[in-house]
Amino acid sequence: FDGKKAIRGGVPVVFPQFGQPDKAMPQHGFARSSLWTLLSVSDSADASVAVLELTASEATREKWPGAFALQFQAHLTAANLKMTLSIKN
Repeated sequence: FDGKKAIRGGVPVVFPQFGQPDKAMPQHGFARSSLWTLLSVSDSADASVAVLELTASEATREKWPGAFALQFQAHLTAANLKMTLSIKN
């Protein structure tokens, strides 16, 4: 993983564009190949939850000038996996 292209498989996180209408930006945006910050992890007998965040930085402003904050939450139980992506821009 060199950060230039998304890893195949997994969960596709798409931001700030679908496809590649802006050819200067990677296909489906830069979020899926960016380094995220781990905000929290909780683990109990019932569930495990991880929350990650990606915010505007010098690296992202080279591709997208706007301010933004993405928060990705993965909630795992014995029966299911729930994933939520919240976006503020």
